[in-house]
Amino acid sequence: MFERPVSHLAIFLVFHQLMLLGFFFAMRSCENFKVAGERQTHPKRKRNMVIRKDGRILPHSLPRLHLADTIAITFEYQKHDKRNDTVTQWRTGDSTYCLVVVSAAMVRQLEAMGASESDFIYKFKGDNGRTRDFDSATALRMLRGFISSVDFKGLGLDSKRIGLHSLRSLAAMAMYLNSVPVYTITLLGRWSSDAFLRYIRK
Repeated sequence: MFERPVSHLAIFLVFHQLMLLGFFFAMRSCENFKVAGERQTHPKRKRNMVIRKDGRILPHSLPRLHLADTIAITFEYQKHDKRNDTVTQWRTGDSTYCLVVVSAAMVRQLEAMGASESDFIYKFKGDNGRTRDFDSATALRMLRGFISSVDFKGLGLDSKRIGLHSLRSLAAMAMYLNSVPVYTITLLGRWSSDAFLRYIRK
């Protein structure tokens, strides 16, 4: 099924998980990948991910975490000194793109690594068994590599103009195209104004 060597599957799995999380929560790249330098917006930690079933918080160590109803992420520090903003997403039932299932897998992987509650979600175990950080430069190379492998020109895309921040603009556009109310887009993307409108393409 996979054309790439099995030894590379771990990094592709983590890439898939972090990208989906970034899309569904309209994240900035510094929120789900390791970036160079200091940012006002902080990356998410294991403690920021709260998974619930029937309204009850489930422990991260629970084996059947993937059967939960919701995943809530608390954004502790954001732009404009906005703090502790929590956004919740419900399970979709989709085997590949259900954010609850993906988030549960991420949390369980962190648990298996012995990660603490303050560890960042971009940590993963590499092929040599050592803990690594998934940095934004690697993520950008992989994203552009994927775009280049498809008919990106036929789709009206330019791989050189695609960046990790495209996830945030893509989230806004996807919600708009699916007739999501403006106030919901603003709340989910944690926009303090109608600034998200600049992401809407004609």
